[in-house]
Parts: sequence; structure tokens; C-alpha cells
Amino acid sequence: MERIRQDRRKAPTQIQPLLAYLETHLFDPDLDANQLKRACGVRDNSLPIYFHHAVSLPPYAYIEDCRLEIACRLLSASELKIWQIAQLLGYSTLQVFSRAFHRWSGLRPSVFRRRSRQDQATSETLAGKPAPQKLDAADEADSLISMSTLRKAVSGGLDREEADTLARRMARLYPDSFQGPEAASACADGSFELAADQAWTLLKDRPAAERRDLVKKRWRLASVELFRLLVQRSIESSRNDVQRGVELSEAAIDCLDALRGQIDRPLFERLQAEGWTWVANARRRARDFPNAEEALGRAELAIKPVTDADVRTAFLIVKSSLRMEQRRLDEAQKLADRAVAMLETTADPKLGVMGLAHRANLFLMMEQPEDAVADYWHGRKLADQIEDKYLRATVYQGLTVSLAKLGRHQQVARFLPVARALFQELAFHKALCHLEWTEAFIAWDLGRLDLAENHFTTARKGFIDEDEAYESAMVALDLALLYSEQGKSADVLRLVSEVIPVFASLKVHREALMAVRLLEQAVAAQEVSTATLKKVRDLAAKARSY
Repeated sequence: MERIRQDRRKAPTQIQPLLAYLETHLFDPDLDANQLKRACGVRDNSLPIYFHHAVSLPPYAYIEDCRLEIACRLLSASELKIWQIAQLLGYSTLQVFSRAFHRWSGLRPSVFRRRSRQDQATSETLAGKPAPQKLDAADEADSLISMSTLRKAVSGGLDREEADTLARRMARLYPDSFQGPEAASACADGSFELAADQAWTLLKDRPAAERRDLVKKRWRLASVELFRLLVQRSIESSRNDVQRGVELSEAAIDCLDALRGQIDRPLFERLQAEGWTWVANARRRARDFPNAEEALGRAELAIKPVTDADVRTAFLIVKSSLRMEQRRLDEAQKLADRAVAMLETTADPKLGVMGLAHRANLFLMMEQPEDAVADYWHGRKLADQIEDKYLRATVYQGLTVSLAKLGRHQQVARFLPVARALFQELAFHKALCHLEWTEAFIAWDLGRLDLAENHFTTARKGFIDEDEAYESAMVALDLALLYSEQGKSADVLRLVSEVIPVFASLKVHREALMAVRLLEQAVAAQEVSTATLKKVRDLAAKARSY
């Protein structure tokens, strides 16, 4: 509000009524530029131009900027649920708020909240520690510039030795911006490339557009090592933050483009096939199937001259994964079989784990849990030999799900705690919610209905906290099925009413529309049968997969 008041005091007379209205109506759900004009009795179509000139943003962007600044503070400093924040700020749905916040900040609200709290905890831990007073030129000649050094430089607090060290460091980082013999001496070796880990430190917290600009050799960062590091970080990031995974995979391609003509052609072709394969995978995880298909086509062209078994196996796994999510299951299975057949020739054991886990997941989707158990069992033995805890946890999770479907609960009790411990160590909250979901079905199968209800409720709350509206709605349907079998019709109606808006948000899909109509009819009739719930659940699962 203070920001708006300050802008109003400085704004031209014709803009002040709009800002005064904004001050009292910022959180109105219907607020937009047209409502502003109507409320203030303004008809001049050029007013948005004057507004933009006065506050440096057009009306719609100014409204969103003010709202989302407040969202950042609420996410960091309050215990409000994300859906509550969305409602308070005037957003029509949680999904609309999440998309706006992601577009504005580059992060999903749940990821922003987690990171801001981690940063706050780190700051509190470090509070009271004195900043280094002097730079050690010998030890830090190649390190990046610290904020404390920069502050001292701006305030004139550097001594001669510190100033010389800082000048040399800046000449290496910004070689194209300096001239003269001193700069040439600082960069006498003619190589300005940073090591891959230093380049990553420089890039990782920057906005996507700036990061992409930098890897295009602006600071001579590009190297094969940085390309591989960006690919690896993309794979890791996609597990928690799909959009960041996409951005990093595309940054890897930019890095590779900067190396065109500087590395051997066979190596470039191999890296190009590898890079586009993982771009396709990142886009698939982000459910951007058309662009995943486009990236896969580029990978397929690039892979033709490549004989490396690892690259070809990874390509088959990613292509099969995309076909599985497109519900082209026959094609997905043929590709998965080819990938698994190639595993004996691959050098990377991670690919073995990925290939077996993927085919096992495909078997689960095709209602073949026995085959899934066989692949997960083989994958578990390989997973125990690698350091990637996420892959190990994924295999153990899949093994518990497939064993639970077969009713082999004693074995589930053996493996589920392993998966839980790994995901807890990784702080992978969404996976922990899936484990709660699995435990709910096991308890239900064993006739322990109160325990099943507790697990379903915990899983649903966890998905809501993680901003996973679809998963929370699917858990709500399963809980409604449990209540239906117990004859708790009021609880069934309550849950069904809550999930209708989620499935309505998938309205572009025929299956989602059918699910919404079925639920609306059942709610109107005040009678939701178990058969209706099962049909709706099947339709909603299909809608999510396309």
C-alpha cells in the first residue's frame, strides 16, 4: 500500500484517481484495467500509456507486481496455505495464482517458500560471524567476487592489495570490457574460461534469460564440462521443479552451440544427441508434450551417426517415457524392451536403473504387477551399487507399489521404510506423499479403515501443501471411495464437491469434461455411488495423461 501511495503522490493528476482506487481495491478478484477505468469514470483509451509512463508498468502488470510482492512476503513469513494466499490476493483459483507467480518469479509458490525459509535459516546460522577483512591473493586468485568485497569497494574501504586482487579478478571475468597492458597482463594466458563448477556457481541463481545469455560465451563460460554439468543439474532439478529442469536443459544446448566448431565433430554430434534427448525429457516432465516431441525429433536426427550405446539407450528410454504418457502403450513397450536389451552394452549403471524402472512403471500402467516386480527387483540390485539416492528411492517406491498391488504386504513392510528414509533425506516431499498414498491402500486392503483414512488425509494435505492440485483431487476421490464403502454419504458429497473445480480446470480434455458432468449430476441428486466414483477416477486418470 505504501508503494501505491508513493506512486500516487508522484503521478500526474489524471493517474491519481486510478492509483487511489487501486489502494482500496487491489485484492478485488475482478480487478483489471477496464474495471479501473470504469470505476474512475475514465474513457480515454490512451490512459494505459500515461499510466505506464507514470509508474513504469502498464496497469495489468502493476496490479500483478503489487499482488505478487505481497505474495512473496506471505509465503516467506506466514503460515497461510498457498491456496489461502491466492484467495486473499484476489486470484480466482490456486492454478491461476501459481501460473502468475511462476511467470513473475521463475519459481512455483511452494518452491519459493521452501527456498526462502532455507535462506532465512542459513542467514540466522551465519549471523554474528565477522566478514573477512582481507583477501588472500594466493588462495583466492581464481575465486568469484564476494558481496562483502564488492560493498567495501563501493564504499572505498579496500586497501591497495585488496584493490589489486579485485582488479585482476574482474579483468578475468570481464576480459572484453578492459583494455591496456595491465588487463592483458591479468589475462596473459589468453584463457578466460571458468571451471565448470565455478561457472555453475555464477549461473545457478540467475533468471533463465540472463543465464542463457551468459552461456553463449558472453563471459567465455562454455565448455564440454559445463554442458555435462547443466545436463545433470537439469535431470536433478526436473524431479522437484520441472520448469527449472527445462530451463537448464535448454541452457545446456546454448552452451553446446557456443562450442560449435571448437570441438571434434564426432564429439559434438554425440553431445548434441545427448543434449536434445534430455531437453525432450525435461519438457515431458513439464507435460509440454508438443515441444517434447520437437526436441525428440532433433535428438533422433542428431543420433543417426552416433554409435555410443549410452546415448542410444537414454534416447530409447526418454522416447518410451513420452509415448507412455501419451497412452501409446504398445509403442512405448517396444521402445522400453529395446532399451532394456541394450543395457548390457552400456557403461553407465544409472541408465540400467532408469531403463528397468521405466519398463516396470509401464508394466504397472498396463496392470501387469508381476512383470513390474521382476524389473524393479533387478533394478534394485543395480540401484544399490550407485550413489544417486533419488534413483534408488524411486526403485524402492515402485517395488512397494507393485508388491502392494499383489497383496504381498510382508515384503512391502520390508522395502517401504527404505524408500521413505531416502526421500526424507532428499527432502522430496511429493514422493513422501505418494508413499502415504500407497500405505493408505495397504491399510484398506488389510481392513484397517481408520488407518487408511489417516494415510489418505495425510497424503492429500501434503499434495495441497506442495501445490499439486491434481494429485490431491485424486487422493480425495480414493478417500471418497473409502467413505462410500462405509456409507458415509455426507463425507462423500463434501469431497466430491471439492474436487469438481480441479477436474473442471482440465476441461480441454474430453475425459475431464465427462468426469465433471458425472460428478455434478451425482451431487445434484445428492447421491454419489461407488460405481460412479470408480468411473470418474478412471476418466480423471486418463485426462491427466494426455
